[in-house]
Amino acid sequence: MRQAEFLAPTDEAIQNVNRAFVKQVARWFEPHIKARRLRELPRDLTIALLLGPSQEFTRQYLTEQSKTDIASASETLAEATWRALKTEPEDGSDTN
Repeated sequence: MRQAEFLAPTDEAIQNVNRAFVKQVARWFEPHIKARRLRELPRDLTIALLLGPSQEFTRQYLTEQSKTDIASASETLAEATWRALKTEPEDGSDTN
């Protein structure tokens, strides 16, 4: 078990919230994927690319291991996430 025992009573509730969140994200992404504004990736990879870098920065920030201020980090992380999830134009040019 990865979580502390004191979290066990809330484990099911957290799982339900996480499942609902992933479904909501998938619903939001769907029309953008169909319109080819976002890459079609497996759901687990989309969530990892969307949340993973920010979660890791948050861990570092909360444990006072980060030297980057939140405003700078949010800009950089948002840009990196967009680059990871956006579709590439057919002509190879960068559309930001």
